[in-house]
This record gives sequence, structure tokens and C-alpha cells, in this order.
Amino acid sequence: MGARRQLLHAPDGGCFRGGIPATHRRLAPVAAAEWAGFVWVHLDSPRQSFGDYLGAVAERVAPFRPDDFALVEHASVEWSCNWKLAVEAFSETYHLTRTHPHLLEIVDPKQSRFDEFGLHNLLSLGLAVVDERYAWERPGELTSSLLARHGIDPGEVTGAPDARARLQRAVRERGPPWGRLRGPHRR
Repeated sequence: MGARRQLLHAPDGGCFRGGIPATHRRLAPVAAAEWAGFVWVHLDSPRQSFGDYLGAVAERVAPFRPDDFALVEHASVEWSCNWKLAVEAFSETYHLTRTHPHLLEIVDPKQSRFDEFGLHNLLSLGLAVVDERYAWERPGELTSSLLARHGIDPGEVTGAPDARARLQRAVRERGPPWGRLRGPHRR
């Protein structure tokens, strides 16, 4: 889209019978903002500024420097479920103990942090932080896979605290984009 909201190019524009009439070449204006590497679009007339819309979420996320984030891995899965179920499943951890007990090897639901900010919420999890009830001396399949992806021999790991420390070192040593994530959770 050009500076005057004129359509500059339409993919396969020649496929439209009679072309695209000049009266239909203008795009409707939308409110847009760029923040944390994403473009946020509001299709209606916004009732507040983008900064006011984000509010405390922006302050809470800022120490992690989201503008410095980089994609380090992409995964795609297909689930036979309503999309809202998939979104909600990643909004809390209370169901892990019964539904996904294998995840207790790397996540402690009791140490998860869920913050609400009006329209928004934020779930924070520590990786390789294990509830003492599920402590282990030798990593299971999930932890072994995670360790191996970072060049760590799972056979040398002596427990969850050791796994966490080794993962932190490996990520930092790899450097950007892997070692870029910094924030208040780091000690």
C-alpha cells in the first residue's frame, strides 16, 4: 500500500474479470502500530491509543527486550479441536498434573506465574524447574530431547537443577539469537 492508501499491486490482479476498477483501488484505512517485532492492526476506529491498549503488559514484557527476539525454531502441528481450546490450553498450568504428567519433568505448575492486565494476560513458566515431588536423577525423554538439541549429553546430567544450569550455559554460549533472551527471570 502506498503512502496515500492506494493499492500498488494485487497478486493475480489480471485474473479479475475486467481488471480492478479504479473506484475499488483504494484500501480502507486501518489503525496500525509496530511493537515487539509485530504489526498490530485494529480494523475499527480505536477508542484509545495503542500504548493505552497495551498498558501494563508493555511494562511487564519490556525487561525481556522483545524487539531483540529472534525466531530460533518453528513447529507446526494439526490438532482436531476447536482453536479456542488450543489457545486456552496454553493459558494455564493447573491441568498439567493430570493431562500431561510427562511435562512435569521440565515444568513446575506451582511456580508458573499468571498475571492479568485488564484485556490481557501473561503466563510465565520456568524451563527445567521441577516440583520436588517429581524430582529425577536421570532425564526422561522430553528433557533428553531438549538437552540434545542444545548439544548436551543427557547421560551426563545428574538432575533437574543440573539440567537447568547446563541449558542456561548452552543457550548463552550459542549467542544470538539463542542467547539473546534476557529479563528479570535471569539471576
